[in-house]
Amino acid sequence: MNNKLAVIIPYAQEGANTFFTCRAVHEDLLDIEHEIIVVDNMCDELSTQLSKKNETPDRGHDRLDKHGKLVESHLKTISKQCSWLKYLQYNKELSHWQCKSFAVKNTDANFLMFIDAHCIPAQNSLRGIYNFYKEFHKENQTTLHLPLTYNLLDDKRLIYALQYKIDEGFVGYTFCSASKKEDYYEVPCMSTCGCILTRRVYDQLFNAWDTLKSYGGGENILNYVLSIQGIKHYIYNKGTLFHHGNTRGYHWTWDGFQYNRATAMYLIGGDDFMWKYMYYLKGNVNIIKKIGELALQQNNMIREEIKKYQTISIEDYIKCWN
Repeated sequence: MNNKLAVIIPYAQEGANTFFTCRAVHEDLLDIEHEIIVVDNMCDELSTQLSKKNETPDRGHDRLDKHGKLVESHLKTISKQCSWLKYLQYNKELSHWQCKSFAVKNTDANFLMFIDAHCIPAQNSLRGIYNFYKEFHKENQTTLHLPLTYNLLDDKRLIYALQYKIDEGFVGYTFCSASKKEDYYEVPCMSTCGCILTRRVYDQLFNAWDTLKSYGGGENILNYVLSIQGIKHYIYNKGTLFHHGNTRGYHWTWDGFQYNRATAMYLIGGDDFMWKYMYYLKGNVNIIKKIGELALQQNNMIREEIKKYQTISIEDYIKCWN
């Protein structure tokens, strides 16, 4: 397998942010074989949301000249001049997760890294995590993650802590402070932003991101679908990814968010576990039932594949960290 690294950056309404992120990522990886894949998620759903607010797409996607003629995306134009930058368009629906999956299908890189379009790496963080993981993964099939800050100028470094309500069919995460001691250490879960993994580890998701809506829920799939297959997660504590938490001009829908969570709970715990989660949701009973039925229908084959490789139940996994 090759040592090429693909850094995958989905974006929607983040033109300026994406430019800065791409430049910073490239500079930190100059001595490493890499490509940066930006995935433009302009789609009908996003256009509808913007039109309702009387907003227009930002310069990261399409621009209109003075005659109203649609001109080429700015990032698409730049990518023709930069051998290290690949521009993709994904307009099926508004989905951070489907964009990531689409990018993976369009690269031959063996190492994959996911970064949000509003992040700047600390000096040597990406080079450091790649070089460490390249050696470390040979003995351990794992994911490796950079600590995050919530905003660019914050100094507090954050990781995820396990959050769960087993009796209500839910497993998730919440922020907590990163350790200041160990160079690397195991954690129960962590963000996909700043995550590096091999294609072999990614393949153990069985394309579970392919049906997810907007955002939310995809983190649960990465963490817990892999965890119940015995794949561990580690923090690379010698680096930091400075993340910029802010509104982007679009929003997720309640239905989409709950579909994502229902899908994650189904994939890690089966249909009984998922329906337990749905039972405790507050909302229209008929809509909740339809969301659950759709999650089962869309992901039944993926669940069957995961079960073949499952080594521990989600309940027992939680006990390991409790």
